[in-house]
Amino acid sequence: MTKKHNPKTVRKNAGEGYQGCCVVRVLDSADLYRRIEGWWYGIVVGAKPTI
Repeated sequence: MTKKHNPKTVRKNAGEGYQGCCVVRVLDSADLYRRIEGWWYGIVVGAKPTI
């Protein structure tokens, strides 16, 4: 018995407005990673909840 491909998805972010995920790859750059992580942390903390 072989597995059959099931293309059905249950993801919530699969609509027309979904742009994908940002991925940045830089070799040997822990400093750059920490800076980007800090920027992201600042954005997330500074965002106001939409209730």
